[in-house]
Amino acid sequence: MTMEPSIRTFGYPPMSPGQLLEKVFDLSGEEERLYEWMLTQEEPIIPDDVVEFLGCSSSSAYRYIDTLENRGLIVEKAVYRSKQLRSGYVATPPEEVSDALEDWIDRRYELCQEAIENRTFANEIECNAD
Repeated sequence: MTMEPSIRTFGYPPMSPGQLLEKVFDLSGEEERLYEWMLTQEEPIIPDDVVEFLGCSSSSAYRYIDTLENRGLIVEKAVYRSKQLRSGYVATPPEEVSDALEDWIDRRYELCQEAIENRTFANEIECNAD
């Protein structure tokens, strides 16, 4: 018995990790580069590290960090640097990002299915009321 492909598989070729970051998470090239770099870091990074790595201004570094954090790609973690407690950041592992994304897609699919079923049911009621 062969299973028919789901509606979610039609018209969507597989995406590379870079395409996924760009399209799904709406990241700029610098944000994508920062996330990929953060995945290779063993210690939490601080905004000063971002400035040094990307050669950007502090305000840009904070904006990139905010974007990644809001998208769930990094998490804040306290870190001591130069005897000061600072906000550090670590990358969310790709496996966790993938699981969260899959859950999000599944939930949106369910909501669409419910909306379609509810609309169909509403149409049936309207038709039967005549």
